[in-house]
This record gives sequence, structure tokens and C-alpha cells, in this order.
Amino acid sequence: MADTTYQTKVYTKQGADEQVIASGGTLTVESGGALTAASGSTVNVAGTFQVGGVTVAATAAQIDAAALTAGNVIDCTASTLVVTEATHNGRWITLNRAAGIAVTLPAAAAGLEFTFVVETTFTSAATIKSVASADIMIGYALMGNDSDNTIVRWPAIAGSTYDTIDMLGTGNSTGGLAGQVIRIKGLDTNLWFVEINGDAAGTEATPFANTVS
Repeated sequence: MADTTYQTKVYTKQGADEQVIASGGTLTVESGGALTAASGSTVNVAGTFQVGGVTVAATAAQIDAAALTAGNVIDCTASTLVVTEATHNGRWITLNRAAGIAVTLPAAAAGLEFTFVVETTFTSAATIKSVASADIMIGYALMGNDSDNTIVRWPAIAGSTYDTIDMLGTGNSTGGLAGQVIRIKGLDTNLWFVEINGDAAGTEATPFANTVS
């Protein structure tokens, strides 16, 4: 008689709809099979998760953020916006309220990255601020004169302790015209790197300020 080997998998029942693989056990889905989670159910992996035998090193938050960023744009039309890692990290955020928007960043941390685009020209106060004065901004702003296309470069250096980006000034003198792009990346605890490209009106002035107490 041919020798036949059977693979045994041990399960323990917990509640009406939950099955748990015994400690040290393995859940194997055979070729052509499928593991399906019904709508409203949760698949919880408390230990190591592998794909093709390779351990997935990313955290759940990182995987979630990567999935959310794929092609997504967040449109802000409210008067205030509190930016969070979970909702906004890695995404494009359109600022779309002429009457102005007050944006507050999360605590600066390495790896955070936000891209803001002014979609509607601001006609009233609009700012992007650090959540605390300890979170300073370094980088630069390239501001084009809206009448003759000359360019002014405004630097932000660590010694200046900037924590605010002004997107109005006096009649858009510090930016806030439609099409302006502000890229903000966390370099470390308490440190943002900022790139600003856009036009300004009137007598151009630096968009960087120190206003957070």
C-alpha cells in the first residue's frame, strides 16, 4: 500500500466566529486557494508577517500611509486645517479658500512630507505654522514678481528660528497666488525643510516669519 502523509493543523475555537491557530502552528493556503475575510471582519497579525518568505519590515502605519498616498489629493476649503501624519503624510493638499486658511503642521519628525498647492488665490490671511515654536523651518522660497517675472530668493536658516509661512503679507506680497507650491519635509525632531515656488504681488517680501509662541 502506498504511503500517504497527512498534514494536521490545530485550531482552537474562541467565540462564535473566531478561530486561532495554536501556538507554533502555521496557516497554509494551498496553491490555487484563497484566504478571504468577510465584509466587516478583521484579520489580525500579531506576530511576523511574511510575503514570499520575506519578512515585511514596514509598520502598519507605514503600509496604511503608502496605500493612502497613491494618487490621492486632499482638497481643503475650510478656514483651518490641522495636518496629521495619518491623513496627510505623503499627499498633495490643495488650499482652496480665497478668504484664507490657517494650516497647523504636526510635530516635526524625520520622514514626514506634505505638499501644499494654492489652488485659489488668497485675498485674506493664510498661513502654515509649526505646532510649536521649537519646530523651526529651514530652506528657501523662490518668489517671482508677477509683473516682470524677475525672481527673488528668500532663505530660511536655522539661526532665524522661523516657524511660520505667510501666504498673504500685504496684498500677496509674500505669495498666496494660485499655483504656488509649498513642499515641507521633516528632517528630524524639531526641524522642517521647506521649498516654496510661486509668484508674489506688490513689493515682494519673505514668506518666512517667527510667530508661534
